[in-house]
Order: sequence, then C-alpha cells, then structure tokens
Amino acid sequence: MSDPAPAPAKSAPETGAGPEADAEAAAPRGPGPDDAPDDALAAPAQPPEAAALSLSAAAPPRGQLVPVEDGALPGPTPPVYAALAFTGPRPAAPLHRAWLRSGGGAAGGAADGPPRRLRAAIWPAQVWEGKPRGTILLFPGRTEYIEKYLRVIARFTAMGFWVATLDWRGQGLSTRSHGPRLGHVDSFDEFQDDVAALLAWAPVQDLPGPRILVAHSMGGAIGLRAMLDGRLSVEGAIFSAPFWGMPVDGAAGFFARGFALGAMALGLAHREVSMSDGPNGTYVLDNDFEGNAFTEDPEHYAWMRRQAEARPELTLGAPSVGFISAAFDELRELRGRPSPDIPMLAFVGSGERVVSADAIRSRMRAAPRGRLARIEGARHEGFMESPARGPGAAIWRAIARFLHDEGF
Repeated sequence: MSDPAPAPAKSAPETGAGPEADAEAAAPRGPGPDDAPDDALAAPAQPPEAAALSLSAAAPPRGQLVPVEDGALPGPTPPVYAALAFTGPRPAAPLHRAWLRSGGGAAGGAADGPPRRLRAAIWPAQVWEGKPRGTILLFPGRTEYIEKYLRVIARFTAMGFWVATLDWRGQGLSTRSHGPRLGHVDSFDEFQDDVAALLAWAPVQDLPGPRILVAHSMGGAIGLRAMLDGRLSVEGAIFSAPFWGMPVDGAAGFFARGFALGAMALGLAHREVSMSDGPNGTYVLDNDFEGNAFTEDPEHYAWMRRQAEARPELTLGAPSVGFISAAFDELRELRGRPSPDIPMLAFVGSGERVVSADAIRSRMRAAPRGRLARIEGARHEGFMESPARGPGAAIWRAIARFLHDEGF
C-alpha cells in the first residue's frame, strides 16, 4: 500500500457525542507552545536539582546514587540522553528519574510473573500564570522510548504542564526478558502492571492536577484499558493514532488471527513476526523515507534514524507471535466496552496504515465527550511531524483547542 500524495495540511473534525472539534481555529488558553521561539525552549530555566541531572549522549554519566523515592528501586538512577533531542526545543532536565519495579506482586498489578525494571522520568512545568496547568501522563507506542519524545515533552512543559513518562517493559532501557530485540508479552495485562508502577511512584502521586493522558498507538490501547479498569484516573485524554484495531479486517483479519492462533498452538509464541526486510531489524534504518509509514517530514525521519544509529540499545525489533496473539485478545476485550465519560480527543492521519482508522472513528463517534480530528497529510506518528508546518501544526492546533475548550 502506498501513501497518498501529501496535501496541504488541515484537519477535518468529526464529532462524537461531545462538542465539535475545530482543529484549524485554535483558541489557546493564554500563550501556547508556539508563542515561545525554539531557542527559548532549548535551555529553559531549571531548578538547581534539575540542572544537576542534565545528561549528554556523548558522555552519559554513570548512574549516581540518590535517596530512594517511594516506589523506586535503590541504586543508580537511569540515564536520559538529552543530546538525542531534536534540533530546536529541548525540555529542562528531568526533575526525577528512577527505575521502577513492575509486576511480581507490585501494588495494583494485573498480571502474574517476575518483576520487571522500568525506566521512568518526570519533567517540571515552566511557569504558567504563576502555577502549573496540570500533568501530562505520556504513554508511548510499541518500540518507542523516552528520548523520542523529548521535543513533545518540551512543548507540553512550555504550555505549563508537568510530564511523566516511562519505557514500557521490553523496550527502551526497561527490562528485556525475551532477548534484546524481540517484542514479546504473554498478555497485555503485563502493561497494566507498568501503569500501576508509574502511578505508585511517589513523585507521580504528588504531581498537580488535572491529569491528562497523552497516548500514542499501543499506548492508546494500554491507556484506554487502564481507564476502563479504574486503574488510571484522568480528567482528559489525547490519543495519537491509538491502537484500537488491526490495520486488516474482513478476510485478511480473520486469516491473521487464525495464523496467530495456529502458531501459538504449535508452541511458537516466541517466534518473530518480521516487519522489516532489512538487516537491522529497526524500521527507520531498514526503510527509506520515501513511502515510510511514520511521518511525512524528512527532517524528523532523518532524526529518528540518527537516534537509532547513536543508541541502538533503545530500539526494538519485530513483535513475537505471542505479542500478536495478545494484541488480538486485547482488542477484542476493548471492542466491547464503552469509552469513559471524560473529554477525549483523538487524531488520525489521512495516510494512516499502521492501525485501524475505522476503529478510531467508530470509538470516538460513540464516546460521550469525544472529538476526532482527521489530519490531512499525516501518517502514523503525528507527534513526529514538524510542529511548525503542515500536519504537525494542525495537530498542535487541535490539541490547543481541545485543552482550551475543556478548561485545562
């Protein structure tokens, strides 16, 4: 399947049971992220404790011993490679970094199994009318890692929000129990343990409200499940191309599900399902920009490639048969449950081909307070588009309008 020719970026709002979304006519509450030049965000004022944590990809420090925060594991703190940030705005150094314990009987867990070590970090808000606007809980997608979102974090902190995020188990610098490249879980319940670990971390519990979930792709499935199960309480949610359905349906979807079930019956749960024809096992290294499924912005694509080359240990390869089977099970579980009654925004690109755009439209139209923005020209990773032009600018206008309209 090839991508449509890029078109002038604009978002066509669709309405659920909630208010109409107008992504083109943003009315931000006070100054928004585009009111500060990039160089003003490159080195924002930091509290002394945050400045002491500034990191560099060229010479990452060995983990420093710090007092153990409730919910964090003792010992060295994890690195965050700030030099991997996109050219332009960078967030302040994280105010808190920690390895968190997930699973193995941790409080609020959903799955059994041995504990995992997760990397988590929190960034402080820049001053917003004398006080923060609230907290963003940022849930990345499959294969992703904290450094990929440093520019997104910079924009949200400039808008007055604190940001807390993590590397899911099996990716980034979190524990990889099934080898360095294979993406595997036996059940998506395991990710709910990771959510519980983040929420149990004392610095996260102390963050100011209101809380807003911002979730991309697989993070959208994890976040929605956490809300529906009552594990995650937020006042609003923003979804970027959420994984609420497979990109295949009908006969193709039936065949894919049957293949996964058959392979599981043959004991092939840990067999790789290759999604890349190249030698690296990393999408951005094995696929040229032309025709890629992620972004229409060549600068961001080149940047993702540089990240993968500089820090290959952050990247992840193909999913396993077991992961695919667990994903089908999770989607079936989510499909039969109504959306929570909170303000929700989802945006999906006109060039989406990684997740099901139909599943996103269907859920948002039925959501009690949902709004959907179709972003012309965007592909799967809307946050990896340039925020200054085209589909990226339309996405940030949609976010600003949503936050303003809902009083965040």
